[in-house]
Amino acid sequence: MRKQMKQQMEEVRNSLQELCQIIIEKIKKEERNSIFPFLQECQQLAVEWGESIENIEGTGTEVVGVLEAFCEYLYEVAQGVEEETISIPQTEKGFQDYLAQIGQGLHHLPITYEFLFLPYKASMWDCMESVYIAANKAPYCKAVVMPIPYYDIQENGTRKIPRYEGRLFPKEIEITDYREYKIEEHLPDAIFIHNPYDEINLVTSVFPAYYAKNLKPYTSLLVYIPYYVTGGMVPEGHRFLPVHLHMDKMVIQSPKEERFFSQELFQGKLLPFGSPKFDKVVAYEREKPEIPEEWKEKIEGKKVFFYNTSLSSLLGDCEIALKKMEHVISCFEGREDVVLLWRPHPLSESTLKAMRPAAYQKYQRIQERFLREKRGILDKTTDASRTIAWCDAYIGEASSSVVHLFGVTGKPLFFTNNDIMKKLTIQEKVEPFFGNMVE
Repeated sequence: MRKQMKQQMEEVRNSLQELCQIIIEKIKKEERNSIFPFLQECQQLAVEWGESIENIEGTGTEVVGVLEAFCEYLYEVAQGVEEETISIPQTEKGFQDYLAQIGQGLHHLPITYEFLFLPYKASMWDCMESVYIAANKAPYCKAVVMPIPYYDIQENGTRKIPRYEGRLFPKEIEITDYREYKIEEHLPDAIFIHNPYDEINLVTSVFPAYYAKNLKPYTSLLVYIPYYVTGGMVPEGHRFLPVHLHMDKMVIQSPKEERFFSQELFQGKLLPFGSPKFDKVVAYEREKPEIPEEWKEKIEGKKVFFYNTSLSSLLGDCEIALKKMEHVISCFEGREDVVLLWRPHPLSESTLKAMRPAAYQKYQRIQERFLREKRGILDKTTDASRTIAWCDAYIGEASSSVVHLFGVTGKPLFFTNNDIMKKLTIQEKVEPFFGNMVE
């Protein structure tokens, strides 16, 4: 039984107690004719209450058995009043005993919790999947996955295209249709979200009904799980966002990250539990997932490089980033020992359309040539963790969060440097650079 339902049941018990007290007072005052309506009301309340519990918990619960016996006792009280054989002390004690038993029966009803997960892009599901798996296994919890619709924002915010990816989620996950589940009616005990931006996102925006500020009134626990993962630093742009004003809890990777957040605003809200994205990568390293059939021939017997192109380079010097992209792809041409698996950031096309429309056409041409000339594998699957499991090394920007997912596996990392595409001095070209080192 849901927690709030159990609280309502306690309120019904209090109403029964008040009715029993009125009946006793009227018996004492010998107001015989006015007792029967209260006895009927008391019995009706007990019957309706029992039926309500059976609808939720099924038959055979302790509390329903007590309510049935209580209804029989009310009938005996009514007979005693009519025949004027009623004993006030005995009736009072009978009411007290039954109310105590009803309270005990309520106490024994197990509390269940409803957890609502609200992902919007299927490719971002990995940031909450392990939490869902744990909740789904718990006998006291009902886990509901409800992908929510969002807008692709284009043409500098003047055009919004609605999207819905409910059909793209893993088949083993039961999906709830957002048009059939009313949050204001279910009042989930906890809501999990990964969208922190509400109305300030310039690329994609969930429907306003699912902004953090609009969800908060319908749950006692709004939990934000960030999509990004880091090497220990929290990016400046993620230290204060609209979600932070409305959430109850936020999952972070480690206690060390707490120093990046305002003590005043985040006091008691940070949960240093790790990241579900890491959980997914580790699980796939232990048990490799099945490789897509169309990839097997291209991958067999070769080292696979995961080529990651992130948003940060495209939003920086986009022209240089696209030239670098073409250069990296060309380095793998004609190689029989390695294959390039290119996985663009899932928001690359939406971002370029919205913020770099002139570069979007060139980006499309690079992808089309990559596919036409069969220069590697273009990965647009929804699960980056699965792809990481199939790959042997990483190549791409150092700033991407995918770096840290690869870091968990211990596989080699090769960082690209877009500045090399610019004209550099000899000194700049030969100057060594060392990142993190371990002796």
